[in-house]
Amino acid sequence: MLRNYFKTAFRSLWRNSSFTVINLAGLSVGIAGALLLLFWIQNELSFDQFHANKNTLYKVWNRTNSAPIQCWDITCAPLGPALKEQFPEIKSYTRVYWPTDRLFNYGNKAITGTGLDVDKAFLTMFSFPLIQGSSSHALDGLHSIVITQNLAQKIFRTTDPLNKLLRIDNEQTYTVTGVLKNLPDNTQFDFEYLVSIYALPSLAFEKQLWHSNSYNTYVQLAPHTDINILEAKIRNIIIRHDPTQSTTEIFLHPLSKWHLYSSFENGKIVGGEIETVHLFFIIAPTFC
Repeated sequence: MLRNYFKTAFRSLWRNSSFTVINLAGLSVGIAGALLLLFWIQNELSFDQFHANKNTLYKVWNRTNSAPIQCWDITCAPLGPALKEQFPEIKSYTRVYWPTDRLFNYGNKAITGTGLDVDKAFLTMFSFPLIQGSSSHALDGLHSIVITQNLAQKIFRTTDPLNKLLRIDNEQTYTVTGVLKNLPDNTQFDFEYLVSIYALPSLAFEKQLWHSNSYNTYVQLAPHTDINILEAKIRNIIIRHDPTQSTTEIFLHPLSKWHLYSSFENGKIVGGEIETVHLFFIIAPTFC
């Protein structure tokens, strides 16, 4: 009986072969579209979830304490060091300066790369593995540089880059102290090299300025820290150090929300990329 059903169905499909091909093609395209959307959604949900310390990593945001309440994630230079020094709940901090294009000279080669000026704890707080060098000490030196595999290949080809000297912007010579595995696609960070923030000229005069915002500040909390208690303690740290900033508070934004929940209104999270994720999740089944 079942065999007869298959025969009847096959004959029907064969008699209407053009219609069958169109339907199958449409179904195939629909399934492919749905799968692509689901893969995209999965990638969005996985952003920066590979960091070993993800549950204790936070980004420091500013917030006004009077209407209209505004939030922004560019902070002042002294904030990170002060948080680490004054609050034992802060295990580590790193500041990250604006992405910067720099010219690298090695031999007769001149290559431009985009990278970040960071505090040395960046490599231990975040899980960007080094193929060569030590995460704990690669940025110890003022003129140390860590480069990605891609940048290493562009500059050095097959030569071992470790401990090689690079001329940067035709000014200062840096020593390659580490080679990073290429960054994954599912991270908010985008850089080809890392250098010590202490070589940044602007840091020298900004390190005591609580009103000058030029850096992203990230912190790693000690285990078992109560985030609500800590936020209450640190909220007015800027005001305490600079009374002229009487309307500026800080709060901590967890890594789990950096990519998907980055829009604020009146001091509260109102969404972000998560809205697109929800929309595509609803749309995906309609492709089939």
